[in-house]
Amino acid sequence: MMRILHLFISAWFTIAFSISIHAQKVINVVFPADGTVRLSENITVPKIDAGYTLWKPSSGKTVGMIIFFHSRRDTINQDVLIQNALKNQLAVLYATTNNPLEFFFKESRMQEIANYISVVCNNFQIPSNNLLFCGLSLEGLRALKLTVFLKQNPTYNHIVPRAIAICDAPMDMFRFYQSALKNNVLINELLMPEDGNWISTYVKNNLEGPPDQSLARYIQHSPFAKSVRNGGNASYFKNIPLRVYTEPNLDWLLENSRMEYFHINSFDMIGFVDQLYLLGSESAEIIATKYKEELPEGERKSYDWSIIDEEALVAWFVNKIQF
Repeated sequence: MMRILHLFISAWFTIAFSISIHAQKVINVVFPADGTVRLSENITVPKIDAGYTLWKPSSGKTVGMIIFFHSRRDTINQDVLIQNALKNQLAVLYATTNNPLEFFFKESRMQEIANYISVVCNNFQIPSNNLLFCGLSLEGLRALKLTVFLKQNPTYNHIVPRAIAICDAPMDMFRFYQSALKNNVLINELLMPEDGNWISTYVKNNLEGPPDQSLARYIQHSPFAKSVRNGGNASYFKNIPLRVYTEPNLDWLLENSRMEYFHINSFDMIGFVDQLYLLGSESAEIIATKYKEELPEGERKSYDWSIIDEEALVAWFVNKIQF
């Protein structure tokens, strides 16, 4: 039986604690993890502790929950998003598996996160019909893939998100694989440059070969597949309010990486929203910014969560909540 079904009484060594600070309650549930995740022949990364951290208003009715799919174990310091969420009676959840570079290639990993969400909603009186999924880059891919999984599985239909907000997320695994092959893109600062092909290697190993041998698997694992009729899994998002944030900083790309537009995630996201329009969606939107990344001089990248106005994002979600 999966350990995720036993968050508080488990055969695994589990750490769970709750603290109350001013106007919020913080719950931390940790499943310690040892070992590494192998990305390619030459690269491994340390596993991280699985589990979740929940920030919840300590008084009044919680009207919904914003969910991120990465680890944030800080139980003291609030960022702008947490502050604005709590002020609007929204909880904030950070849920993660033990893989810091999780692609959700395995259904069991999506079940793990889905069960965390279900348990949190049940145990802390959070309405499961008012969930906002969020994510930057690979985390945005997790938000989208989990949504497809939830809609495909009746057991989890009750936690399908009310709305989704993503920033610079890859969506088309075929395009993403081709981009990795050409550009040897590194997407995590933990990685070393000895093996720039780790992305294509990791994707290929988990999808049973390159696209010319296993195209169906690439389509299956793509929230949006441009080469497939109606965008493949895109139809699952037709009736979900969606915000796509992107900063297609072509000047930076050409100067620093010589990547073409086809090889950046903006290509997927704009195509995704366009496909949703064609499917009849009236609630998908693109927010394109320019030169908003708040990074030190010399460290600018082609994307960053800082392009998002978090106060406006919370207000947008509040407007989508069903009371």
